[in-house]
Amino acid sequence: MAATLVCLALPALAQKLSPEDRFAQARAMYYIPSGLTSLHCDISIDWKYMLLHFGGKQVPDDDPYLHYLNSARLSVTDDLTGETTLSWANIGSPPAGTEDAATKMRTGIEQILRGFFQPWNAYMNGAMVPPFDDTVTVTKAGSGFRIHEVNSTGTLDEKYDSNLLLTEAHVVSKYTDAMAYPKFANTASGRVVSVIRTTYQTPAAPMTDITMTIAYVPVDSFQIPSTLKANYQKAGDIRLNFSSCTVKTTPVKP
Repeated sequence: MAATLVCLALPALAQKLSPEDRFAQARAMYYIPSGLTSLHCDISIDWKYMLLHFGGKQVPDDDPYLHYLNSARLSVTDDLTGETTLSWANIGSPPAGTEDAATKMRTGIEQILRGFFQPWNAYMNGAMVPPFDDTVTVTKAGSGFRIHEVNSTGTLDEKYDSNLLLTEAHVVSKYTDAMAYPKFANTASGRVVSVIRTTYQTPAAPMTDITMTIAYVPVDSFQIPSTLKANYQKAGDIRLNFSSCTVKTTPVKP
């Protein structure tokens, strides 16, 4: 209820606050988990669904390659700053003739996880809604505002609406040019990113369009992903479930 009252009061406050004050106010609206330093989760994948949507054909339940994938034991560790590590253990070896496919699958899953956690981390560690300082320029834009930030890795341009809601972000670095269109779920802890649609391009690859939908579960009072659905335009869908998650924390300074 308190969050609802704050949102209702924002349009009236907007008429009195400067763009800089409104941006400082916006940061407090978003979920940035203080003290959370890393997470570790087991991962399960519906391999049959994935092979159908990426390969384009139904795979029988007794398929040896599907049986091999179902034997995989996967887990991920992420430190919220950029280090994401996939652990993959199998029972047995891939069937003859599928060794190359198995290697590519493992590499692909690792890339998918890195591709998810890299932007997700930026929302969790506060980089996507940065604190106001001399690296940030705020300008009025209609009933909302825009920010421009220059940091050590590149530039960030963002658009916020009249309710201080982040609606688009343009991130440019040495290696990537990306446009993100996030959506958020309102929780008692603040706005938690629930959908990230991103179009991005790298020097070595064509334009890519991906939409990631995230659901959460509380772990030691922190909002931790429970499911990830990723849709790759012109490629396919993947669904990942996170379970048995644990977190590492550091004491929060007063």
